[in-house]
Amino acid sequence: MQKISKEELKNYKIIEQLCHKGPVFVEENNLVVMDMNHYEKMIKSIQEAKILYTGLLDESANRVKDGEVVLNALKEKYEL
Repeated sequence: MQKISKEELKNYKIIEQLCHKGPVFVEENNLVVMDMNHYEKMIKSIQEAKILYTGLLDESANRVKDGEVVLNALKEKYEL
């Protein structure tokens, strides 16, 4: 992550160029500026990690069932 001063934040062209390379940290006020595409990818990664984590918690708590066993039980129950 690149660091800039608060004064450099006023130069939009430089900020735009830096943001295409990754997030930019403004030192004086702890502000992070980033390209929207980078932000969306980061949010998507966080959401995917949360889903995976939830699945791992379910598995460790034995809240998951084998798909084939469940399907066979449904077929038998509904005579399919």
